[in-house]
Amino acid sequence: MRLYSPEEIKQGKHKALDPSLWTVVIPAAGKGTRLGYHKAKILYPILGRPILDHLIDLLEPFVGQFFFVLSPFAASDVVPILERRLPGKFQAPVIKDSRGMASLFIKQCLTSPLPIPSLFGATR
Repeated sequence: MRLYSPEEIKQGKHKALDPSLWTVVIPAAGKGTRLGYHKAKILYPILGRPILDHLIDLLEPFVGQFFFVLSPFAASDVVPILERRLPGKFQAPVIKDSRGMASLFIKQCLTSPLPIPSLFGATR
């Protein structure tokens, strides 16, 4: 994946990317309990907005599809936000056990011919 400097972004060099070629995988099954938060960790507010909003704002110009892996705990709060922010541009499978998620992604990345960026935004 190509990283662009702030100067290159100001010059618009990042706009040469074709977002339709990219899908991002975002594991979002965590609870915010260690943060003292009662909702899904991806909804924890940073600078007055949920982490989810920051991720969407950052990635949407570069990504055609979003793939959020959710827990049953997170799904009821997160899916309505995704439907509003990313209509038709996301999938949100619900998994019951999020342990070992990193291993699943490593396996997928090793067997896929396409680049699969994944973000683990709230890990220990």
